[in-house]
Amino acid sequence: MRVVTVVLLVVPALALEATKQLDGNYTELSDLFPELADLNSTHKPTTHPLLGGMKLSYCCFTAFNNGLTLTNGSLAISNPNFFSPGTTASDILQADQFPCTAVYNGNHSGAPVVRSSFKWCNEQCPGWQISQPKKIQQWIGPMVAFIFPCLVFCLSIPRRRKLEVSDRLFMPRLDNTWSFFMTPLRFLVAAAIVLTDTIIWLCLCFAFAGPMILSGVFEAFLDSRILDFVHRGLDRGMLDKNLATRLLYIILVGNLDFQSNSVDEEAEEDPWNDLERLLQEPHPSTRLPSMLDTQTAFGSAVGVPIVFFAGGFLYTLFDILSNLGNNDIAHALAFGMWWMTIPHVAIISSLLLAGNNPSTFQSAVSTPTITHPPVLKLFALSFRSRYKTQWMWFRGRSKSLWLQRLVSTPPRTLDSKSPSPSPPPSQLSSLRTHTTLTLRTWLKILLLTILPIFIPFLLAFLTSYFTPQKGLSCRSLTFLLYFLTQTLQISLWVWVLSSCTLCPSLEKIHTPTRHTLSTRWNLFRCIAFWTLASLFGIASIFTAIGGTIMQLVGVYRNCLCALPVWYWSGRYADDSEAYVNLSTDSAAVIMAAHTWWVRTGAVAVGFLCLSTYWGWWYQRRLRGIFREVAESIEGVGGGEIDLNVPRQTRNGSVAALTDNPRLIKRRRRTRAEIEAARALTDNPPPPPPPPLPAVKEPLAPTTPLLPAIEEPLTPTILLAALVPADNSPLLSPAPL
Repeated sequence: MRVVTVVLLVVPALALEATKQLDGNYTELSDLFPELADLNSTHKPTTHPLLGGMKLSYCCFTAFNNGLTLTNGSLAISNPNFFSPGTTASDILQADQFPCTAVYNGNHSGAPVVRSSFKWCNEQCPGWQISQPKKIQQWIGPMVAFIFPCLVFCLSIPRRRKLEVSDRLFMPRLDNTWSFFMTPLRFLVAAAIVLTDTIIWLCLCFAFAGPMILSGVFEAFLDSRILDFVHRGLDRGMLDKNLATRLLYIILVGNLDFQSNSVDEEAEEDPWNDLERLLQEPHPSTRLPSMLDTQTAFGSAVGVPIVFFAGGFLYTLFDILSNLGNNDIAHALAFGMWWMTIPHVAIISSLLLAGNNPSTFQSAVSTPTITHPPVLKLFALSFRSRYKTQWMWFRGRSKSLWLQRLVSTPPRTLDSKSPSPSPPPSQLSSLRTHTTLTLRTWLKILLLTILPIFIPFLLAFLTSYFTPQKGLSCRSLTFLLYFLTQTLQISLWVWVLSSCTLCPSLEKIHTPTRHTLSTRWNLFRCIAFWTLASLFGIASIFTAIGGTIMQLVGVYRNCLCALPVWYWSGRYADDSEAYVNLSTDSAAVIMAAHTWWVRTGAVAVGFLCLSTYWGWWYQRRLRGIFREVAESIEGVGGGEIDLNVPRQTRNGSVAALTDNPRLIKRRRRTRAEIEAARALTDNPPPPPPPPLPAVKEPLAPTTPLLPAIEEPLTPTILLAALVPADNSPLLSPAPL
């Protein structure tokens, strides 16, 4: 009975309390909303707005306070412009959380929207808001989840130079106490140099991702064309083994920088001349499989890091689903998908067959190392070797120049005692035709180049574009400008790759990047290229690196970046429809998170894994073909093929050249068969004895023929007939 009485008294009291909130006798808004107490002293910024002192929470508190009033002790909306259309005082009172500090709690309806005009926001809250140290989703979260893992991928991207770490930092004297205690300082200096060098290279890889991917795809197409040419030629017996070996070496060392002006004179560090010496040695093709196997495999270089990166990305994606309604998380996810461009660059650079370390080829040719001085005493070569590797954005052009040098100039004779056989002109003509890229091939190259840049850009753009306030703003505009600058850089590099030629007569490389001809057109195109390249490069660096820094620091957290760009021109007008959302955890933000966050993140991870598998499959396939072709070459030589002699295929069958050549089913030779063939080549069997001279007329008998015997002879008669009458000894038979 007492329980029933308590219930009957409590329920009406709660109802009275609810109605009291709507029609109470309140004197200040802080009685209803304690967050508004001491507004100016608690939430007002203390730092200069231009130094990041702006506070969006203070703007939201101020707008919320200015939009409400108390009428006869009851809550009422005084200025509906500070709230979304249709919002009533009852909606504000019945909200679960305060709009300016609301977080996602599982309620999809969210908190009421507090907004203001741009003019009011710019007057009350000028400047920008620096990222708060306690809110890790604003700065340290994106760095650890998305940007720092990209440092691992940029280390596998080939480059020519790096910041030099002096050997003096690693030579402390143990007998000197002062030098020994300076070891920690030396370590910190060395670590700072390496970290600075890695960050600089990461920024360059991101800013020039388009030319890097284009050069890698171009080189991959050349490798595929060369291998197809060698494979078909050896299968049909129509390719000189010397030329086949030469082409396989070009695939592995085509990224090395050769001296373009050393066609007629020997250069000390020209890998082309060292390759000529190597081809004069017996069986130079035996080094090819070993050189290929010394390179880092695709799985260990990129495959395993991609697995961990994708796993961490998925964990971060599902973890942020518990923090829906926060725009900072949405934009951090967008920048993370945007930075997925770096892993795609690493995938393209790791699927190539040419190694990054030139010391492999130096060991094969047994040449000493040459010390190259650092540029400006700061930037040394990436590898201490005799040769110089090309930058990633010039590797495709380098391999194309190696092919042009082979096709246009026959190999030089470096030693008169063992001249290097020249490739047959007909086969060089076929090689030129086979490696010439058509318009259809260029379209394929452009498609494979654009996709690794377009997909991350599109996913990041959609995430930021549809995050309220929906529209093209600072972050989505950054993604768009980056994609445009990369597209323009790709167009410039297509011009360079398609118009780069090697002139053997002038011993110069003709390319838009060099002024090698004293003509007005050459000077104009050189100036035009470097002007456009500088303009596009600076714009790309600003959008890629500057945009990322501004997002992490918080520069994009201001009133202007909260507006779509189509409102920027008339944002100061009194009747402008440009409004800035100031509150958090709105229903529109929660809906956008469910619609775009999970889907775009899943597509980004799926596309990255698909690209990884494609690169892995492509490299494994080409490595297998390369190894099989290299092991099938027993020696170097052959010269021009005689069209009157039947050809012998790799599997031993003989077919006439007049027959229609067709592919013959390959049979991989065993190691024992290859060694036996090499031994037969090194130790040929002795020549057969000369044939006996032909007898022109019959020889005269030396003894008279025996008389014919009409009746059969008995043994006694036979012996008597064989004994001479004068009992002289028998004549010894003439040797046969």
